[in-house]
Amino acid sequence: MTTRGAGKLSRLAVGSAAIGELVADKRPDIPSRLSLPGLAPRVLLGATAAAMLARRTGGGATIAALVGAGASVGGAILGEAWRQAAANTGIPALPAAIGEDALCYALAFTACTGS
Repeated sequence: MTTRGAGKLSRLAVGSAAIGELVADKRPDIPSRLSLPGLAPRVLLGATAAAMLARRTGGGATIAALVGAGASVGGAILGEAWRQAAANTGIPALPAAIGEDALCYALAFTACTGS
């Protein structure tokens, strides 16, 4: 497979994973993001994504993976706190979740584009 073909496949895989996360995160039967089954995939994906981004930009993959894993834990805690605060103030769950997703995607876009 050519580098260009691999790039398209990677974008398709990442896009599919993002859409899957968007849908799964709204389902009530998904485990809490702070439980082991909810947190472990976030930490693994956060570490992997950070290491891949670091390699692409010539940075240290190990440090980036550790930062990505830590940021995943922090994001899970902050996301849970946001959802609880929104519920306590009467903000419906779906708009609160969409707002959280918009912020996360904006931060990811900024990290990946460097802008």
